[in-house]
Amino acid sequence: FSVTTDGSAPAELVLATDADVTPTSFTPDGKTVLYTQFVAGRARVMVLPPAGPDGKREPHPLRQSSGSDFDAQVSPDGRYVALVSSESGENQAYVLPFPGPGPKTQVSTEPTSRIRWAPSGRELFYFVGIAADARLTSVATQLGPTFSAGPPRTLFQTFAGTTWGVAPDAEHFLIENVARAEGGSVIATVTRWFGELRARAPAKR
Repeated sequence: FSVTTDGSAPAELVLATDADVTPTSFTPDGKTVLYTQFVAGRARVMVLPPAGPDGKREPHPLRQSSGSDFDAQVSPDGRYVALVSSESGENQAYVLPFPGPGPKTQVSTEPTSRIRWAPSGRELFYFVGIAADARLTSVATQLGPTFSAGPPRTLFQTFAGTTWGVAPDAEHFLIENVARAEGGSVIATVTRWFGELRARAPAKR
């Protein structure tokens, strides 16, 4: 379903399906939705385009993959999509032209999950590791006629929350931190982490 953020209109049905699906992203114009579809133990990224002349929206796979593809995120300029795929034998992050076709670029070097773009499009963020042992990692990116990415760098250790997001300044993050011992969950806000980094590891003169 889709619904206005202020709740001024009733929810509208976007897609009816018997499959297990999770929406992950949409294009900047809000007309095309990307979602993960789980079938027979495998995941694939599906694209739900705008309605055609007959008023129907016909979903189709983003690409054919030998592994599972999931957590697809459209870039802020709408020209690329970042996703996590197991086609190499372990979950790695890739960037592909959108809507395609075109070559894919691997942007991770370790098993990866839950990728997100910075709102500027100049960075990608993802988790390396799982649960409380995870590290939030950053990759500098350049969008244009061709895509390029720098080497990964660790930002800080944090819980790998299934629900998380990047603030507009790309320096603040909201990360779901599941407190299993208490049986509940909290939202952890990481702010001014550059200041904490300078305090913990002052630059050598």
